[in-house]
Amino acid sequence: MGITINDTLDLSIGTQITGAYASFGEATITLQKIDDDSYQLRGKARLWFDEPHRRGARPEFQGETILLTLDSNQLDGNIYDLLYTSLKRLYSSTTDV
Repeated sequence: MGITINDTLDLSIGTQITGAYASFGEATITLQKIDDDSYQLRGKARLWFDEPHRRGARPEFQGETILLTLDSNQLDGNIYDLLYTSLKRLYSSTTDV
């Protein structure tokens, strides 16, 4: 599972790309209890130039750390859905892959 980022991204090497692929696939996801009803969910999405680069085991060019503070009611579903929803909010246009 992942997303295609349809936005044009400016890379630090002075070029732009459109259609980058992002995934939490092999990321370490942590869930930490803060207090009686508060939790912190953290995951780092990895970004590749496109999906074929991901499947070809090429190195990612960037990472996006997502950090969410949640209550126990928000933890009754899939934590990956929470992470991907937050990741998608960073961009104006994405497509689920």
